[in-house]
Amino acid sequence: MNKTSWTTEQLSALTFYENHKVVYDGYNYIWFHKLEPNKWELHSIKEFENLIDAYSWIHYCIAKWTKELYERKKEASFKYLANMKNELFLTEQAYNIAKDNQLKTKQKVSLILDLLPNTKSSDIAKMIGVSKRVINKHISVLVNN
Repeated sequence: MNKTSWTTEQLSALTFYENHKVVYDGYNYIWFHKLEPNKWELHSIKEFENLIDAYSWIHYCIAKWTKELYERKKEASFKYLANMKNELFLTEQAYNIAKDNQLKTKQKVSLILDLLPNTKSSDIAKMIGVSKRVINKHISVLVNN
């Protein structure tokens, strides 16, 4: 399926019939769309000889855009779930590091930060079971080395 250049927000707007209109200029029918409130823009440079052709094109394109929008949303959902699964896997590994009694606290902090670099020091402290102050001390030592 070929993807259009519309943003997802624009594509969503294009899937509603009320965001399309056809104007008769005395000779031909001209198709306009509305992506922003109260702003109608020329959609097609093709001018239609009759209203049925214009409506047919609108109906065809809306069906095509609806399908593309569905595919984009499905793909975004799959990416979200994959990211969540990966994040949970890394968090599980971080907790396993925190439970490892053979590692010193400084090593645990370093390994956890390698896995989850954006983790708050308070969250690391909860994982390991020490104070936030201890974690901050180890982080400052790691940063300065």
